[in-house]
Amino acid sequence: MEEMIESYKLNTLAATRMTSACRPYLLKAENATITNSGSLVGVLPAFDFIAYSAAKAALNHLMLGLAHYFAKQVRVNTVLIGTVITEGYAAAGLDEKAQYALAHPDNLTGRAGKPQDIANAFLWLASPAGSWVSGQTLQVSGGGKRVRLKPE
Repeated sequence: MEEMIESYKLNTLAATRMTSACRPYLLKAENATITNSGSLVGVLPAFDFIAYSAAKAALNHLMLGLAHYFAKQVRVNTVLIGTVITEGYAAAGLDEKAQYALAHPDNLTGRAGKPQDIANAFLWLASPAGSWVSGQTLQVSGGGKRVRLKPE
């Protein structure tokens, strides 16, 4: 239960607080946009990330509500991030083989994600090129869409 509460605080309430704090500035800006860091497990179940998955699903719904709330004033989107290989995995003790196994065999690009792949999505949504996008969840996962089932 504690893990669920902490995950919700970090992944959902933090976005709510940030939006609330930035609201006056966003309403004055010309091309105001909020882009949240979502996760693919927020739309696909993952047995080993239940608290995190639930918090990210709540973030997706929050984003949609905020997009309607701000409507013509502020664009609001979420990037659904798939498995991205970062230094954090190595620091957690996962060797390179284990890290790439996390990229899932159904990944359509045939490679693990890189931080720059995610940054590019955020940059596009914040740029004039993304100015007609709001209330959306943009999946950046290499095309992977596999439900993570608990091993037997």
